[in-house]
Amino acid sequence: MTAKEIMTTDLISLNCNMTLNEAYVFAQRHAQEYFPVVNENNELVGSLTQDDLLRAFYLEVTPKDTSLPTMDQLLAKIQTLLSTPISHHMSKDIVGVYPWMPVEWVGAQMAIYKLTAIPVVNKNKLLGVVFSKLLFPELMQLALSKKPAIVGGQTMLLERADDDAAGARTPEEIRIWRSAEANYDDKRAHKRVPIRIKVHYRLGGRAETAPGFSDRGDVFSWNISAGGMMLEFEDRPPSGILIYLQFSLHEGDSPIVSLSRVCWVKKSPDPGTYYAGIAFLAISSKERSWIDDCVEARSR
Repeated sequence: MTAKEIMTTDLISLNCNMTLNEAYVFAQRHAQEYFPVVNENNELVGSLTQDDLLRAFYLEVTPKDTSLPTMDQLLAKIQTLLSTPISHHMSKDIVGVYPWMPVEWVGAQMAIYKLTAIPVVNKNKLLGVVFSKLLFPELMQLALSKKPAIVGGQTMLLERADDDAAGARTPEEIRIWRSAEANYDDKRAHKRVPIRIKVHYRLGGRAETAPGFSDRGDVFSWNISAGGMMLEFEDRPPSGILIYLQFSLHEGDSPIVSLSRVCWVKKSPDPGTYYAGIAFLAISSKERSWIDDCVEARSR
């Protein structure tokens, strides 16, 4: 099951040029807690929730303040904000998923960033939104459809008997994976540049899916683009597995954290090492912009 299959498309999006007052009127008319914000081309540029608005109302308040604004001061502040565009108050650090991403990856991304809703996008175009209240029942249903087994004192979930061999996917899931591979061709879609940096990784799948391969460690990169990077491993990583990456483009920079996938693996010219192509599946817009700036600077 993919994000496209469980996303909600019957929802209201807000234009980034709307005023706070206009957005409030929309919110009152529609029982919706999360609003994607788009521009004139229906490209996702942010999101707006009641939490965002509360933060705008109390923007100057800090934990160290010994006094809080009075009601009159608060109402006066709200009055001044009503005519301002929502682009001033929306969350701009967008975390989204692709429509072909499996629901388990969508759930992982929502858990990492503590989200109750996540937009589904394709080439920056908003397609829909996955809400946690809809995702949770789907994950529970999938879990209950599998047979639990006790292995080494730990409970594991085994594929149903009518599935293919362990670790295999259904024909429909395989079709989605192959389609994703074709649509997410990093070499054609993004400019890449050489870069040698240390990357900390952690496998997203269970350790038994990668026998003999460490489930976490540090490796070095060979190149990077806005779509992914090539890494060098001492042991052969399992192709197709979910992997978390953390790295900094420059020493002292804030780390970039990405939910990613190993797309391909091949032997390197050096004996005992392997090259792996990594696709960034879910990465914040701010972190992607850092990579874009790095690629542009190294391309000059």
